[in-house]
Amino acid sequence: MRIKTVSFVSSPRLYLAALLSLILFTLAPHCSAAEPAISEAKLRAAEKHYQLGLAYLKQGRRSSARLEFTVALRINPSHEGAAQELRNGFPASPDALKALNQKETGREEEEVSYQKGLKSYRASQLAEAREEWKRLLQKHPDSAQAKEALGWLDEENFLEDANQPFNSLVKSNFEDGMKFYRSEHYDQAIEKFDEALQMGPRQPQVTLFRKRSQEKLDKAKQEEALQGHLEHARAAQKAGDFQSAASEWAEVLKIAPDSDEAKKAAAETADMLDKAKVAKTADLLIAAAQEEKKSEWQKAKDLYVQALSLDPENRDGKEGLGRVGKNLKAGAEQEKITELLKQAARAMEDARYKEAKKTYLKVLDIQEDQPEALEGMKKVEASLEKKGKDREKGVNHYVQGKQLMMMGKMDEAIKEFEFVPPEDSHYDNARRNIKNIKREQQGKETTGAEGAGDVAAGQGDKSR
Repeated sequence: MRIKTVSFVSSPRLYLAALLSLILFTLAPHCSAAEPAISEAKLRAAEKHYQLGLAYLKQGRRSSARLEFTVALRINPSHEGAAQELRNGFPASPDALKALNQKETGREEEEVSYQKGLKSYRASQLAEAREEWKRLLQKHPDSAQAKEALGWLDEENFLEDANQPFNSLVKSNFEDGMKFYRSEHYDQAIEKFDEALQMGPRQPQVTLFRKRSQEKLDKAKQEEALQGHLEHARAAQKAGDFQSAASEWAEVLKIAPDSDEAKKAAAETADMLDKAKVAKTADLLIAAAQEEKKSEWQKAKDLYVQALSLDPENRDGKEGLGRVGKNLKAGAEQEKITELLKQAARAMEDARYKEAKKTYLKVLDIQEDQPEALEGMKKVEASLEKKGKDREKGVNHYVQGKQLMMMGKMDEAIKEFEFVPPEDSHYDNARRNIKNIKREQQGKETTGAEGAGDVAAGQGDKSR
């Protein structure tokens, strides 16, 4: 992975804050249509100097900060931040500004020379890089960049470990790793350093640059994550998704907790989120009230629940949910009562009076003054009473019929059996006795008729 890093702030937290400001600046609009166009490279360069000036201010290095603000304004005359810092804290005379401009020109020359050497360094053209940085140091003896860069070259020379036998493969892998390191491909550099350490595990120089590669790789991932969260936060805000935006800003602050810009943006997003929640809650409550008027209790309940998810302590939401809950319960109870009354009516039609009574009692358990159930109970009691009396009469008729059968009074017995009602337990026996009597009577009639015919035949023989 290749990354580009900024090395002007020593503190990692200050570095991340400055990096975040630079990214925020890049993501934001820079100038109006009426202003002259400025290249993206110049805008970034101006912002870099401005952020460096702010970092110097935090460190108390006011003269260095003033120089950086001046450079930023020269590159981008519309840079309000740099202009404001110079107006507020660094009033300068024309002579002072001239001196600053001269110094800035020197810095620009120094930067050009440094970047030329850096380009050679990235390509592992170390002799050319050393030569360029030496010329830079001769012309600008105080150049910290040149001194630091020459220090890199000295530090990167492979040093043989006296405590280990020389291994050309260790050196080869180290040098290959350094090429990747210089070109900022740190993941590939780590692979080469690991191969070198397998053959020379106690080689301190390899271990050092392996560690540095990992640190730079981790920083690159952190910067990438930072950039991603920033872009997502901006996109969510633009889309009006303030909840997601707030979550993204929280992630940004985990990475760059010292960023004033991120803190401000997070606070603004939280404020917008609160306002959006208030507006959304109001809309939901209005919609819920409208559904409540139409007796759409379930729809109203869902809307009240959504409103309370945004504002759990909302009084109107709580009261509305309570009302709707009671109506939903009443509606459910009424549906159950209606079904039970239907069941009871069917049981009454089928003369299943005990079952009907139980069903009506279930209704009264739900609503003790339910009029249809109360009326139904009266009918059930009357039917059960009548059934009891009918049963008593049925038993008497059945017993009387049996007695008449024993006395041979079959016609009278049949009449008594016919009075036994269908719901009586003796009904089947009574019907069976009627059939038996009639069958017996039919048999006697047939026998009598045959006997009478025989007598007539005999008398006819005698007359002949």
